[in-house]
Amino acid sequence: MRNKFRLFISWVYLVIIDLSLCFFSVYLFLDASVQADLWKSWYSFQNGLYVSMQAWLIASAYHRMYRNYTSSGFEGLYRSTWRVFITQQILFVGYLIINPSVLRHSEIIHQSLLSFSFLITGILISRIVLTILGRHWEKKMDHKYSVAIWGFNQTGIELAAHFESLAGEKKFMGILDENSVFDYSKKKELRSKLIEAIKQASQKKIHELYICINPQAIIDLKSLFKLADDYCLRLRFVPDITGNYPDNSVVKPLHQFLSISQRSEPLEEQNNRFVKRLFDIVFSLLIIVFVMSWLYPIIALLIKLQGPGPVIFKQLRSGEKNVPFLCYKFRSMRVNAESDSKQAVKGDSRITKLGQFLRKTSLDEFPQFFNVLKGDMSVVGPRPHMLNHTKEYHEVTENFMVRHFVKPGITGLSQIRGLRGEITDMKYIQERINMDIEYVENWNIISDIKICFLTFYFVFKGDQHAY
Repeated sequence: MRNKFRLFISWVYLVIIDLSLCFFSVYLFLDASVQADLWKSWYSFQNGLYVSMQAWLIASAYHRMYRNYTSSGFEGLYRSTWRVFITQQILFVGYLIINPSVLRHSEIIHQSLLSFSFLITGILISRIVLTILGRHWEKKMDHKYSVAIWGFNQTGIELAAHFESLAGEKKFMGILDENSVFDYSKKKELRSKLIEAIKQASQKKIHELYICINPQAIIDLKSLFKLADDYCLRLRFVPDITGNYPDNSVVKPLHQFLSISQRSEPLEEQNNRFVKRLFDIVFSLLIIVFVMSWLYPIIALLIKLQGPGPVIFKQLRSGEKNVPFLCYKFRSMRVNAESDSKQAVKGDSRITKLGQFLRKTSLDEFPQFFNVLKGDMSVVGPRPHMLNHTKEYHEVTENFMVRHFVKPGITGLSQIRGLRGEITDMKYIQERINMDIEYVENWNIISDIKICFLTFYFVFKGDQHAY
C-alpha cells in the first residue's frame, strides 16, 4: 500500500472535513451574533471565515498534523489534532479581540463558546469515524510494497523494529538470515551470501532489501547493485557500526539510519507518486471524455470495414516491477500468429492501410489511456516491451531492469528524443535504456508535462521512425 490510503485520507480531511468544520463553526458564530445584533457586517463575517480557515491551515502546517498521520498513523494524528485546535482557537479569538470593528469585546467569549463547542465536537466525531473506518480498511488493503533485512546484528534488529512500527505503510518480511549462523568477518563467503540473499528476496517478491553489515566487510558494491537491478529489486546498504566505537562514546544518528543506495529515485517519495498519479488520472479522463468519446466509434467502424478481427488489440507487456499486464491498442495489423513475437518493421506487410495511418499519427496508442486509469501504466514513462523482448534485451544490455522500477508510459523521454520504432542495432536499445534511467532518476511533474507537449508536437510534425 505504501501509505496511499493515509495520504488520501489526509487530503480528504484537509479539504473536506476539517475546513468544512471551520466554516460551519464560523457560520454558527455569525448566526448567533446576528440574532444578538452583534456582528457588524457581512464583510466582517467574510474576514472572520478567512481568518478561521487560515488559522487552521497555519496551525496544521506548523504542527505537521496531516504529515504526522501519514508517517505515524492515528497516534500522530490525535497528538497533533489537539495542538492544532488550541492554536487555531487562540489565533481566531485573538483576531476578534484586536479588531474591535468586527465584534464588541464584551460578547466575544460568550459567542465563541458555541463555535468552540461545535468545532471540538465535530473534530472528535470525525476522528472517531476515521479510526473505525481506517483500521477496518487498513486491515483489508493489500500491502503491495514489501521490505526485508539481511544482517542479523544490532543495527538489523533496530531497523526491523523501525519497519514493524510502519506496519500500515510497508509489509515487513523479516530478517532473512535471522535463524542462520554466519561469521560476517569472512569476506570471501560474505559475497556469496549476499548474492544468495538478493536471489532469495526476488523469489519472495520483496521489493526492497536492506543489507546491514559492517562497511569494512563490503566487497564490490557496484556488482551487487547491478545484480539487484537485474532482479528488479531495490538494494539498500545500512552500515552496521556497532562495536566500532568505545562503550562510553555517544552516537547521535541523523534520521536514525544511514542508507546507501544505487541511485536517487524521486518517485520513491509518496507525495511525488501522488502528484504523478493525480496527473495521470486527470489527463487520461480529459482524453477519454473529450477525444476518445467520438474518436473511438469512428476508428472502430473503420477497423471493422477493413477486415475481420477485434477493434482492440490486447498484448501482454512488461509493467512495473516486471509484472505483465494487458496493454491495449487499436488493431493496426491483420490478424497474424507473429504479433506476440515479431515487432513491426518498415514496410511490414501485416500492417493495414488504416493501420499505417494510425501508427504514423500514434492514434493506435490512445486506448492505453484506459490502461492509465486502471493503474497499469502512466501517461509518461518507459515504453512497455513485449515479454520476449524484455527477456532478450535484459540478457544483452546493462541496467535494463531499472526501467521497470516505475510504471511504463504511453510516451516517454526516449520518444521525444527520436529513439522509437524498430530496433535495428542493439546499441539503440542501450541508448533507450539510458534515457529511461535518466527519467527514473530525474523525474518531476514539469518534465512530464513538457514531454506530453513535445509528444503532441512531434505527432503533428511527423516522425520518420513511426511506422
